[in-house]
Amino acid sequence: MLKNGKMNESPLQEKRYVTKIEYVSICLVRAGAIMVSTLSGLAATFTYELYYGQVGVTADELANIQGLQTTITTVLSYGTGLLISIIAHKWVTKWGRYRQWYLIGLVPVFLLTLLNYYIPTGWEKTEMIAFRYVLAILSTIFGGFNNLGTQIPQVISPNYNEKKTVATAWQLFYYLGYGGAYLFTFIFPDDKLGKDKMYMYIAIFAASVTAIGQFMCAVFCKERIEPPKKQKVKVTSALFSLFKYKNYRSYYYMQWANTFRMLGKMSTYLAAITVGSSKNLLLTLPTAIGTVVGNVITARVSKKYEPTKLLKFCGFYSMACSVLIFATCFFETKVLGISFYEGWNAIFFYVFYFFFGIGVGIQELSTSHFTVEFNDYLERETGERLEAIHGTVPGWISNVLGYLKELLIPYMLAAIGYQVSTTGNLVETMKALPTYWDTCMWLLAFLVFGYSLANLISALILKFGYDIEGEKKLEMYADLKEMRELRDAENKT
Repeated sequence: MLKNGKMNESPLQEKRYVTKIEYVSICLVRAGAIMVSTLSGLAATFTYELYYGQVGVTADELANIQGLQTTITTVLSYGTGLLISIIAHKWVTKWGRYRQWYLIGLVPVFLLTLLNYYIPTGWEKTEMIAFRYVLAILSTIFGGFNNLGTQIPQVISPNYNEKKTVATAWQLFYYLGYGGAYLFTFIFPDDKLGKDKMYMYIAIFAASVTAIGQFMCAVFCKERIEPPKKQKVKVTSALFSLFKYKNYRSYYYMQWANTFRMLGKMSTYLAAITVGSSKNLLLTLPTAIGTVVGNVITARVSKKYEPTKLLKFCGFYSMACSVLIFATCFFETKVLGISFYEGWNAIFFYVFYFFFGIGVGIQELSTSHFTVEFNDYLERETGERLEAIHGTVPGWISNVLGYLKELLIPYMLAAIGYQVSTTGNLVETMKALPTYWDTCMWLLAFLVFGYSLANLISALILKFGYDIEGEKKLEMYADLKEMRELRDAENKT
């Protein structure tokens, strides 16, 4: 029961279902996949430093190239997203809806991960550009189908509290993969190998871990929340009729607000011109540690405080931290004329960045728990598990917003003075410019305020537009328990 925003232990305690090998499988695939995506973020400057410099592409040209690539993948994602949703909803095997996709996508995703860090030699500019376009198209298609496997944690147990535990492990191993990618930049230092080989070696390791995890998930994990033998919700109905639910609309308003977030990407661009692209960890370590601390705090308090309460808190906390970080760095660079990331005074930046990271950790793990509740809410309303399809139409809007953001970022970088390096060293290239500190401050502003603005908007949406809390949530899970028992009985007849 709930009192004063605190949540005591749910009365719907049930037996535990998830085995140790399932936890290992889920955690392994999560760590590997996040290592791959983090490497992609770390290598956001890959095309600036290594790929296009050899054929003389300028920053403005690169903005146009990436803009067209983003346009192609965004348009493609509309068709593939709809196709993926229909197939996932219709095709239920003896394994379930999601497990088989980790096997189907294993080899293509492994190869595409490696090819993204392959630098052809002796190619013309047009060939280099076309190669990146082809990789982007194939990654959109195969990645979309492969990502169906990420829904396994949502159906691995009918026990709400156990699913929250799985979601917590899923989120914690996010940071193992995230930190692992940064750590490997030190294990494989670019000054000995060269940045091109460093990226490739990390990609091989990350892709291998992901492939092993995908295989284990497909073989060992079970989908214990069974769909009804006769589907209760048609695909066409699920695509559009869900908007009638206020909480569904609010959930996706929050997803659209996330467009403002550019935390990982802007952090990478900032690190590339301060500590160096291969030493990103030096800049991001404080917030990474803070994020882990935030995860631990959330795991401890999540039995007392609902995820919606914690997300509301994060909206205001992260904005306060952002103001503090930016004001401090602005004062140091523009008033005192000193570096905010070097010297004794850097302690202020790193301490405040640590506290900023605590908010990131609370927000991310609370979001994982909130997603578990939201998917269960839709099951209660429709009688069907809809993880694979409920985001299709809202995803089209997210794609447009994401497309506009990705389209703008290269032009934003060019506008604030970010350059393409012809020497393979962005730090030297940028520090030689008189606008260096202006560029740094713009990147820092995009980084912290984009993230905190998204959190603040989400907090306001939860405050005024989402009502599955307290007694209503307990009633929802009581209804779900009865509904699942009836469905299981029907499936056996």
